Amino acid sequence: MLLNKHFLLIRFLVISLSTLVFISACENQAEQPGNKKRPRPPQLVSVETAKAKLVAISYQRSGTVRIRDKARLHAQEEGRVSQFPWFEGDRLRAGVSILKLDDSLLKAELKKARAEANQASLDLKRILNLKNKNAASADEVSRARTRLSITRAEVEILETRLAYMNIRAPFNGVISERLVDVEDYVTKNTHVATLINPDSVYIDANFSEQLLSQTSVDMPVTVHTDSQNIPALKGRISRIHPVVDDVTRQGIVEVELENKTSRLLAGQYVRLEFTTPAVYRIMLPFNSIQQDRNNPFVYRMVDGKAIKTTVTTGIKLGDQIEVNSGIDEGEQIITQGFLGLADGRAVQLKQDNR
Repeated sequence: MLLNKHFLLIRFLVISLSTLVFISACENQAEQPGNKKRPRPPQLVSVETAKAKLVAISYQRSGTVRIRDKARLHAQEEGRVSQFPWFEGDRLRAGVSILKLDDSLLKAELKKARAEANQASLDLKRILNLKNKNAASADEVSRARTRLSITRAEVEILETRLAYMNIRAPFNGVISERLVDVEDYVTKNTHVATLINPDSVYIDANFSEQLLSQTSVDMPVTVHTDSQNIPALKGRISRIHPVVDDVTRQGIVEVELENKTSRLLAGQYVRLEFTTPAVYRIMLPFNSIQQDRNNPFVYRMVDGKAIKTTVTTGIKLGDQIEVNSGIDEGEQIITQGFLGLADGRAVQLKQDNR
């Protein structure tokens, strides 16, 4: 039994020694100059040639119907409302009386002022006759003329104030707000009604800075509403405001309609559809754009190697994206085969790119 144990121990030592010798021989063989690490094969990729092409982009933006001709009518005198026969939705012609204030007191004051002006005129004639007879001085004539001028000015003031008691429509329009009723007492500068011209509708919409750079005055626009009774309307961009909001970074664009008698209502929501003019853009597949911590980039294939190149991008159109800078036309851009790809890695076109 003891002999068997010694035999097993000797056998274990022999096997261990043989293993160490084998490992040492392998390491010495690896260190020989002729044994080099096998190079990695080129990575298979697909590419697309960067090429600028004419691209016209269609956009949809929301807008709001506005009224160009709007008059907020205010009382320029105080008094009791004696007549106000109109209500919201009533259509009026220019010059029609909208509202009247009680003017009985002003009429009495005007009657008195006219009488005083007539008396001043008679007094001036009498003093001029006396002056011709050397019975009145030049100073008396001057005072009589001054009094006549003052009384006539008082008449003009009262006539103007009396006209203010009758508020008239400044243009053909529709009452959109009725803010007082008959027998109400109003003071000066009270907002009593609002008159709008429904045929002066326009649309304003907010456009981003990027979109503003692609629009221009007279660009055609199609206007859609949620109403089934109103068909699509044709319009054009009539005005682009020169200021961009410093918070939203958006500017206001105004759209005029070709059909001025459309049934659009102020405050109504609409959708604008338009297409920007076609311009040359370098468009690449969206999946060719990679992203690191700082910037988007692409891999260019140059002399059989992948070259990492930082780019700036623009608009996205379907599965394509615009590249504004970083690459030139004619360059080969890798579009597939990114797994394990790195800057400077050897690459080779897949069979389907040959």
